[in-house]
Amino acid sequence: MKNIILILMVVAMLFASCASKKTIDGKTYRTYGVLNEDIYKNDSIQYRVSGWAIVSGIIFSETIIVPVYVFGFHLWEPIYKKNKLNTLKGVVN
Repeated sequence: MKNIILILMVVAMLFASCASKKTIDGKTYRTYGVLNEDIYKNDSIQYRVSGWAIVSGIIFSETIIVPVYVFGFHLWEPIYKKNKLNTLKGVVN
């Protein structure tokens, strides 16, 4: 019985602690990680590293599967849409 409760807690913590997708201007943007950055990263969206993803990856580092999943697919989460001035490199306002 203890093993079942422990497994359920681990699964619940894993899904609750990952980065979350966000709807910006009517479009939903997914999270991305190291393994799927070229597929899901949008250059017009500002992303930040999810602290909960880092914590869960470190806590479950002995399992190997959890850190690969979290850091590979859910490390960065979308925050807001960049304006055009922020996307031009070297521009001073």
